[in-house]
Amino acid sequence: MKIIVNDSKTGKSYQKEIETPQFIGKKIGDEIDGGIISLSGYKLMITGGSDKSGFPLRKGINAKRTTIVTGRSVGVKTEKNKKIKRRIAGETINNDTMQVNLKITTQGSTELNTVFPEKPKTEETKQK
Repeated sequence: MKIIVNDSKTGKSYQKEIETPQFIGKKIGDEIDGGIISLSGYKLMITGGSDKSGFPLRKGINAKRTTIVTGRSVGVKTEKNKKIKRRIAGETINNDTMQVNLKITTQGSTELNTVFPEKPKTEETKQK
């Protein structure tokens, strides 16, 4: 599972891969302790994510995966008064969830750069 942590003060995002699913059963909007992912002293809020097929998690949906009819929303750009169907995943994190987005609500004492080391750039990323 990929964890994306956003620091709203600096505007930077950090990502980390975790093996054990500590977030199973949590919902969007829940506040968790940062000690789960080596951020002792931090408080994090779950803001979203996506499942293994790439469908986004959406707050207020209790089903595992469903189709909704929507107009203008995140990731959907339609003409005025036009509705379309979109597949989405529910707000609860389960075994099919591949990415979880987190926002820092309370800062801790450790620096984020020490927990999330910067990856060295390879030749392929330099050319892009």
